[in-house]
Amino acid sequence: EVNKSARQHLCPTAFGVPLIHLDDLGMVIWTFPNDPGLRALPEVADPDKVKNYFPYDSLPSGVSAKEIASVKVEIVNYRPEIRCTTRYRLDCGSRALTLFGKAFASGGEEIYQRMAHLWQRSRQRPSEFPMPRPLAYNDEVKTIWQEELPGKPLAEIINRGNYRELIAQAARRLVFIHQSDAPTSTRITMKEHLEEIEKKVAKLN
Repeated sequence: EVNKSARQHLCPTAFGVPLIHLDDLGMVIWTFPNDPGLRALPEVADPDKVKNYFPYDSLPSGVSAKEIASVKVEIVNYRPEIRCTTRYRLDCGSRALTLFGKAFASGGEEIYQRMAHLWQRSRQRPSEFPMPRPLAYNDEVKTIWQEELPGKPLAEIINRGNYRELIAQAARRLVFIHQSDAPTSTRITMKEHLEEIEKKVAKLN
């Protein structure tokens, strides 16, 4: 399996080698952005290559690959072999634009349909469920493109004085999702929920 992986096209990395085999530990280490599950990661993590995949038809008028002077790439959340969320800051000369890309190993198209459904529902009740507009899904790189939603992470603003209201808001927005009838082929049982909670509790102990 290691030889098969080594034969695949691997891209250069910021440090070290793309693929390391630790024979004595029975481990294979992939150096970012090489990922056996997210094969398009080298494309969407590269500030020059990613320009080929932006959803230009859904961007403001006049924004094209030729108009983009530079792209700043920031990895926001990365789960190897599963998904990677990236923030892209586009310098378009007289204006700046921020996009998010969510690359998936699988299931990205269904997730995009779900997000589009939620966004349409949220437009009817924007104060109850604010969310950024999903722009497009690119199957070539298995990536969902989404607008930026200005704001701050919950961890940066929650405190002893506001946590009750913030948690109540989060609960109301979960209710919105559960009542949205968003399309999904995935079902998680109560037993699976409890097993996942038990794992998290064990980590905290």
